[in-house]
Amino acid sequence: MSFAIITQLLTQQQIRQTRQHLSSITAAGTEENMVSVKATAAVITLLTVCMLATNTSAVYYECCRRYMVIKIPFAAIKGYSVQTVTEMCPINAIIFHTKKGKACTNPALNWVMDYVNRIRNKAQMVHMKTSKKQQ
Repeated sequence: MSFAIITQLLTQQQIRQTRQHLSSITAAGTEENMVSVKATAAVITLLTVCMLATNTSAVYYECCRRYMVIKIPFAAIKGYSVQTVTEMCPINAIIFHTKKGKACTNPALNWVMDYVNRIRNKAQMVHMKTSKKQQ
């Protein structure tokens, strides 16, 4: 064989080897990248779940932390709810629901409990009227 043919054969063989080597590197790199992407996604998912599980304040975002100082007009009140002390809510409160929003009030105040009783009486009257109509 001539020197030119041997050089050409070696060159073609080297090209094939180089291609095989490059394809194996690319395949390995792709697998590594996929593993990396999957691991990253798993870590992000795990962190998100942990944050949501430990963020109990999201459940209590409307928790009363202090009382209103002014007396609310009874006519403005649409209803009420009761808040008891929990880990996230530091005070007992009567929460009056008004046209303008919610108002945290101190259940130890006479006017607050008077409003609660008046609302209960109104609800009882409505209940009695509707039950009579149904009979």
